[in-house]
Amino acid sequence: MQHSLLIWTGLNKQATVIGFSRLNHSTLLDGNPPDLAFIQDINLKLSKLFPNKQVFFMTDITNRNDVNFWRELFEQLSIHIKSGQFCSVR
Repeated sequence: MQHSLLIWTGLNKQATVIGFSRLNHSTLLDGNPPDLAFIQDINLKLSKLFPNKQVFFMTDITNRNDVNFWRELFEQLSIHIKSGQFCSVR
């Protein structure tokens, strides 16, 4: 696991969507969310923060077809990841 990173964010402590990314590639491993493009985009952006790691992004947040929501979520995750703080982001 030293070359992997697992990131979970959500509300109900369950992973209904699991995405995987490495370098410039992103794919959905499990789930079929209506906001798939947003989830793949955030997963790809996370992989760019960690270019030497495989990134697994898991969430139970779906049905949020709002670009501003996903942008804010990524910004908050980035802040916490870069600072080394792993806590609840709302």
